[in-house]
Amino acid sequence: LRRVLGQLLALYSTALARQAQNEHAIQIAQQAIALEQWNLEGAALAFIAWGYALHNQGQHRPARDRLEHALERIAVCQHNQEASELLGVIGWATHLWLGFINSSLSEFGRGREHAFQAWQICQAQQRRLGEVDSLCCLGSIALAEYDLRAAQSYYEEAYQLVATMSSRMAEWELLFDLGEVVRLQGNYAHAYVLSQQALALAHDIGNAIQVYLTTAAMMRLLCFMGDKNQAMTWYQHLLALDDPELAPTQRMFCLLYTSRCV
Repeated sequence: LRRVLGQLLALYSTALARQAQNEHAIQIAQQAIALEQWNLEGAALAFIAWGYALHNQGQHRPARDRLEHALERIAVCQHNQEASELLGVIGWATHLWLGFINSSLSEFGRGREHAFQAWQICQAQQRRLGEVDSLCCLGSIALAEYDLRAAQSYYEEAYQLVATMSSRMAEWELLFDLGEVVRLQGNYAHAYVLSQQALALAHDIGNAIQVYLTTAAMMRLLCFMGDKNQAMTWYQHLLALDDPELAPTQRMFCLLYTSRCV
């Protein structure tokens, strides 16, 4: 009974963290961890939920500590040959989270190592969407280090995988990211084509935030290309798209774009 309770509490804390009910998620995760002698797998999942909640609160280093605790418990489960479908999922997901968190802390070497491990696990388990996420993490780390060739290679490999799936959200993200990498390399014509494809897909998906961000990127790109008149036309489109539901960070992102043109 305690084993089942630990698992249920861990799953509940994960759901709470995903809804940004962070304090409640941490409390429930701690209850699940208290039962870890009966369910080590559940404790690993609870540590992930705790890390997720701390990450939501901007506490990246404590979040990393909790995710590393999760990895320790996953390693014990694997050593004891307690394999399960859930363990396979949380193993690569923990490495992926650690890739992003270490990157946000500018510890790119550690981030790359975890992202690469996530990619290897997903390859072995044939988790194609996990491969895409891992390659995107590797691409974002390479981009942060301004290794543009490596970033483009990772994003292109991920895009080839996405082409075999039906994940339009992932396809938009990769087109958007590839457009940014190509722009930074100075290939504005190719970046424009990629951004057009991303914008068309954003409209097709019907996601207002994606449309807003891609429109802002198009406007900035036209500024770099020297076409200020066309850029101002896109700026007007951007004003018409202004959505009160946009998160403050996304608004700031778009304002930084517009500052290059107005």
